[in-house]
Amino acid sequence: MARRRVHIEKSFDYHRFVIGVASNERIWKLCWELNRELGISLKKRDIAGDLPPEADQQAAQEPALFQGQEVEAPGAYYEDTESKARMEFVVCTPKAMMRELTAYRYLFIIRFSAPAPDISSFLSKIQSIPAVIAAVDLSTFKNINQIVP
Repeated sequence: MARRRVHIEKSFDYHRFVIGVASNERIWKLCWELNRELGISLKKRDIAGDLPPEADQQAAQEPALFQGQEVEAPGAYYEDTESKARMEFVVCTPKAMMRELTAYRYLFIIRFSAPAPDISSFLSKIQSIPAVIAAVDLSTFKNINQIVP
């Protein structure tokens, strides 16, 4: 019996900028600051999909490992697809940590269709946020696809 190989080619009609953000704040606090500074509306999403209410109740009943500390869900990210025309914004943690990128705790991804937005204005606005230590454009990093979820 002969094997068939099927090659599926995805067509991408958008481009992206990836900005590495160094911050000691929690992701929700950083997103709140980004919303305020950039005039966007980042909202929490879950990679596995929205959890049913029963899962939230079960998680609330389980004892916390460290009392008084919040634990961020590894599958959670923040996304805005509605604030600006032909642009989407995502804040997430890198899916794989590389030695060169250990300083950047979060990734701020700007997906857009032509024309390209001015990345320097985004960088200057992000760097002006007090909770941000540094923000760097990582779009040209050769292994960027390995860390972007």
